[in-house]
Amino acid sequence: MINLKQITFNGSIDNFKAKNGVVNIQISTSTKNLSLDSLSEISKNKIQVMLESNQLEMLDSETE
Repeated sequence: MINLKQITFNGSIDNFKAKNGVVNIQISTSTKNLSLDSLSEISKNKIQVMLESNQLEMLDSETE
């Protein structure tokens, strides 16, 4: 049985590392942005994570 649930929240990647083929990603957010009950329920099963970012900085014309 597939248990599909989705949560979306704004957060920041604090740290990431890869070792022996395993990637660890540390994400931080405010409890205002994320229901801990929802996260707890989802973490009982396998999860799929989709990361999306918005580039808000302007690039220098020299770097193009």
